[in-house]
Amino acid sequence: MIATPPPTEFSSRDQALVIFRYPFLIRVLLCKNPFHVIFLTTAPLSIVCAWMARSSAVSWPKTLAAIGIGVAYWSLFEYAVHRWLYHTAFRLRPWRNFIESLHLYHHRRLGDPRVLNAGPLLTYPLLACLLAPVHFSSGLDTAFTGLVGLGILGYYTFYEFVHYGIHYRIFRGGYLRMIQRYHLFHHEGSHWGTNFGNTSPLWDRLLGTYDPAWRAYEISSHMRATLIAAKLISSCPEIRSTPDQAGAP
Repeated sequence: MIATPPPTEFSSRDQALVIFRYPFLIRVLLCKNPFHVIFLTTAPLSIVCAWMARSSAVSWPKTLAAIGIGVAYWSLFEYAVHRWLYHTAFRLRPWRNFIESLHLYHHRRLGDPRVLNAGPLLTYPLLACLLAPVHFSSGLDTAFTGLVGLGILGYYTFYEFVHYGIHYRIFRGGYLRMIQRYHLFHHEGSHWGTNFGNTSPLWDRLLGTYDPAWRAYEISSHMRATLIAAKLISSCPEIRSTPDQAGAP
């Protein structure tokens, strides 16, 4: 069951969310920005996966295929988690509180950059869970598993930068403008149950959650005010006095 759209303010029930009772979890489970993600997560894990894939017996076609599988794997996983984990109202209250503590909080506090990027305590076990079925289904092929892991980590890093960028500033053209409007449309009002893809509309199209109305969507002034750059400008009189600074490409 898809959860109902979140109100703009937190109810008394929301105050029971884990993130309110244990705010230190933000520091433990998440990263400040995508550069921290590289330093703390994807770089060390990529070294491990590259070591696993060091076998000289792996051909270039197999190498590219394995990396491509990793990219597709993460792309589908990103969609599935967003749709069926983050947007499902689970009956088990402790589990629901934990899930909503991160994603529901993000929907209701778009201006808080602390919940945009996952930290190592989430990512390390997650990668192990993703690679375990790959390893066993490939006949314990360690090199193939490592290459799939590199594909996952490469696209995961891309995902973290895109999601942070979407909530950082307005983009005027290209892919980032498209995916920003696509994602922020998901955050607006009654569109909570559509357009789950954070980096691509592919899985929304294939799995029936694509809403083409995003093409006519213009980012609202309310949404613009939640962007990280807008908050930085509003807090700095010197920058605020410079015209068009917030919208510079």
